[in-house]
Amino acid sequence: MARPKQSDPQFKLRIPEELKARITAAAEANNRSVSSEILEVLEVAFPPPDADVAEMVSELNELQLKLRSEPDHDEIEWAADSIDYIAVTLMKIDEKLRKLDRK
Repeated sequence: MARPKQSDPQFKLRIPEELKARITAAAEANNRSVSSEILEVLEVAFPPPDADVAEMVSELNELQLKLRSEPDHDEIEWAADSIDYIAVTLMKIDEKLRKLDRK
């Protein structure tokens, strides 16, 4: 994700204090500013309209291959299996959405 620039649009947002605290904690844990943390979450929640499922699955498969090339650790194996599950689920969702579009 590109870093926000000073020239990017800005707006005020009212959020509950508890939510702000959770966002701040996540930002600190990820070594990001609060603004960057919010943008990261929004980018995931609202992918660009041209985001291609096949491309996302391909990137997930590449990540899975990298993980599986690491020394054998239970956590890495679990992550690789999780990536496989996510990729398969994305393809199934995409197929169902395409069927709905045809109706």
